[in-house]
Amino acid sequence: MVVVDTHCHASLDWYEPIETLLYQMDSNGVDHAVLVQIMGQFDNEYQFACTRRYPGRFANVVLVDAERPDAPEQLERLAERGSSGVRLRPTTRSPGDDPLAIWRTADRLGLAVSCGGSSADFASDEFSATVQAFPGLRIVIEHLGSVSRRDVDEVQSSSSKCYVILRRNDEGSVPDSEQSEWPAPAALIVAGHSNEVAVSFHACDRVPGEAAEPSCPAWDRCTSTSPRASRMAHRQT
Repeated sequence: MVVVDTHCHASLDWYEPIETLLYQMDSNGVDHAVLVQIMGQFDNEYQFACTRRYPGRFANVVLVDAERPDAPEQLERLAERGSSGVRLRPTTRSPGDDPLAIWRTADRLGLAVSCGGSSADFASDEFSATVQAFPGLRIVIEHLGSVSRRDVDEVQSSSSKCYVILRRNDEGSVPDSEQSEWPAPAALIVAGHSNEVAVSFHACDRVPGEAAEPSCPAWDRCTSTSPRASRMAHRQT
């Protein structure tokens, strides 16, 4: 089985350099990893350097300043250079006449969206509308759809359960094996949507129950690896 860590950070200024991450991957039997740009860091050059230096080991999820009017054009240039995805928040909106311009660009380019935010943001009508607007967009919900245990507990008080849809077949239905019922709404409620959605987590994230193995959209785009041949192996904190 190919093991893919779907959410890693590497940096010369924060977290750890790529050599340390590679050592940890090799020590734990992790074949590939997705480098996810740190929030607030819009310089993606180090991640591009890592993918060039170690071809075949990493996929690159970049970050752009979505508040800039030229963010869609910048994302297009980054995609041309080989990025596999872009990191957005559930509440990310573009300036100007099209508030979903950055989402629309990611969808058009075939990029995966690594999405991090609070449980309340993921459960909001606003984000639900965004998901429905782009039925073909592949979305990774980071950190089990929350930013902290307190965040999860606050949303839990307003709902008894949720369903995390990992994949849908061509007919739009979800087999029982692909659906996980969690007692706490720790991730996006996507029932009725056709998107491919995966849930990303670290070892320190709270796992409410046994979930079906999700695919890694960013890595799938980068390598054409079968979704069922990849799994999550989060040993980073």
